[in-house]
Amino acid sequence: MKFLPILFLCLAYVQASFAVNIVQAAKNNQISYSIYGNAEGTHYHTPVMIEVQNLTSSNLSLDLDNGYLLEAEDSSNQNFVLTQDLIFVLKPKEKKQLPIYAMCIERGDAAPDVEDSYRFSSKANPDLVLFSDFIEKQKLFEPTAQFLMWDLADGDYYTEAPITGFELDLDGNVFAVSEVGSNKIVLGKFDDFDDEEEVSYQKLVHGSFTMNLSKPKNIHIAMFNANNVIVKELYRNPKTPTGTTELEYSFDSLEYPEPEYFVKLIIDGEVQFARRIQMTN
Repeated sequence: MKFLPILFLCLAYVQASFAVNIVQAAKNNQISYSIYGNAEGTHYHTPVMIEVQNLTSSNLSLDLDNGYLLEAEDSSNQNFVLTQDLIFVLKPKEKKQLPIYAMCIERGDAAPDVEDSYRFSSKANPDLVLFSDFIEKQKLFEPTAQFLMWDLADGDYYTEAPITGFELDLDGNVFAVSEVGSNKIVLGKFDDFDDEEEVSYQKLVHGSFTMNLSKPKNIHIAMFNANNVIVKELYRNPKTPTGTTELEYSFDSLEYPEPEYFVKLIIDGEVQFARRIQMTN
């Protein structure tokens, strides 16, 4: 009996998928894109949308690291830094619209409207890149991170010690830290407060939102100025329970000099309701 050897030829066709940097893909005319304000976002969560189209006849895997800057075409609008890697795939000639996770680095400028346009720029400075990476890992797309991001962008920490990382406390507040060997310094701005000083007069504004939740939600209420820039967080509960809930807020109107503000109810990063507050100080 004659046995013939059986030869198994395993032909592997491995198509390596290499992601292309979005900025480079645009320069290479592989894609076209436009970036504009997100009507349902906030300037610390998903402030802008991108519409991008594959101009080639092949699949494209695209990415852009967190820490990249977004520059406004109008200099009166805020600039941003990406706080989450932007990764997606486009089929040949396909067009997609996606929200971009980013955070404002210019507290004095206006938040974008849907007609405002943006473009990708270069990487931010090392401290902003480090913080952007921390925000993505912790999913900290919250006002507490926005206030620290502004301080970092303004350079308020650079003269104390080099920033080596960030930490969260039990209340969800974030701090910059500097660690050399076994020594750790918590960096940050602390409000000057005199325990003996008393507030002689307050003019409190009260309000509430009532809702019926079918499942737990990340809810916060925040106060914004006429430029749509946050000035104060009034309520925060990342695990607001199911059922009927009344969320109350209050603030001292004497602390805010502008003629009007907007109190916004934000659920899972999207603005659900905005209430206009006209000041009568």
